[in-house]
Amino acid sequence: LDILLEYLEVKVLILAGLATNICVLFTANDAYMRDFQLVVPCDCVAANSEEENRYTLEQIRKFLKADIRPAEEIDLARLAEQGKRRS
Repeated sequence: LDILLEYLEVKVLILAGLATNICVLFTANDAYMRDFQLVVPCDCVAANSEEENRYTLEQIRKFLKADIRPAEEIDLARLAEQGKRRS
C-alpha cells in the first residue's frame, strides 16, 4: 500500500472503520509516521464501547494531529487543495 500511495502522490488519508482503539489507531499511527495528513471522521469509526471510541479519537487528534470532526463537516475540496500544496 505504501508504494501505491507514493505512486499516486497521496498526501491526505481519510480513515474509517471498526475497532477504533486497535485497527484504526494503528493504521493512523503508521500513516502519521509516514507524514500523511490524517482525517478520521468521528462518525465513521466505532469501538466496543463509546468510551473507548471517544478516548481513542481524542488520542488520535492530540498525538497524531488528525482532524476528527464528523464526516459532513469535512471539506473534501479543501483537503484536495492542501494535498496538492504539500507536494
